[in-house]
Amino acid sequence: MKLLNLQGASTTKVIGIVIIVLLLIGGTITLFNDVADKSVKFSEEEVTITFEKHNESDVYVLLKLQPHETYETLSRVLIQIFDKENGAMITEIDNVLNWKDK
Repeated sequence: MKLLNLQGASTTKVIGIVIIVLLLIGGTITLFNDVADKSVKFSEEEVTITFEKHNESDVYVLLKLQPHETYETLSRVLIQIFDKENGAMITEIDNVLNWKDK
């Protein structure tokens, strides 16, 4: 009767388990980095400026400026007006602003 070498089979299992664990850790790190990159996705050229104006009236104004994706002399402008009582948006206007040197 011939005995099998069981030590080789357990070494293969250990190596397989280590590879699977490393793949899981690598996948988790990759997923975490993807989620983190989506939450902060602005580069040096894509900075959004937000300004909120609260006054004595029943509304507040939110102004956002963002550089245009194609032309550096243009900026995208979004103006939103909200009701202070319930936070509902009343109206919004978006446009493109052209910056010119004098």
